[in-house]
Amino acid sequence: METYCNDCPRRCGVVRAAFWDEKKMPGFCHSPLQPVVARAALHQWEEPCISGSHGSGAVFFTGCNLRCCFCQNATISMGGTGVPITVDKLRELYGRLIAQGAHNINLVTPTPYKQAILASLAAPLPVPVVYNCGGYESQETIDDFKGKVQIFLPDLKYLDQNWPSATVLPKTIRKSPRRPSCACTTRSALMKWTTTASCGRASSSATSSCRAA
Repeated sequence: METYCNDCPRRCGVVRAAFWDEKKMPGFCHSPLQPVVARAALHQWEEPCISGSHGSGAVFFTGCNLRCCFCQNATISMGGTGVPITVDKLRELYGRLIAQGAHNINLVTPTPYKQAILASLAAPLPVPVVYNCGGYESQETIDDFKGKVQIFLPDLKYLDQNWPSATVLPKTIRKSPRRPSCACTTRSALMKWTTTASCGRASSSATSSCRAA
């Protein structure tokens, strides 16, 4: 049965391809339902509380729902660098990184692969899961990861409501619908998680950290 993708605020409504095709992928993120991973390794250069002494178990996913012109990982987010894998192989990657001493599993730009990642987290991991995203998330996606993710790490790239229409901004940014309001929605949703957890009314806690790009 075909389903139309509305996992992020772009609401493309396209039928996502099941498997990776380097030449043509539908939707703004150009990502299939099948996870595509560019890199998986211990990462020492996140915030100190994330990297710790042994490193964060970073899994860099190919594609992005923002595709900013200033992206430092453009070859991954827009260049198509990556290897398609199965959900089971993704889970194996988590285990390999944990065995190497990773303090957590750090999902970098996970939004396009929401469904596959949720499947890979069906069983809890023995370490925290970090959702390392661009902050361009829908309320539904944040809610779906409740109980699966312990740490949200969204970037706060820009917030001025007047900026998206300003001619000085690159088109790749101006074409992000409702980007400032979505950043606020993301932050508000995560604050609710934190507040609920601190009041002892949640089965799992979430820590949010917004950082400027």
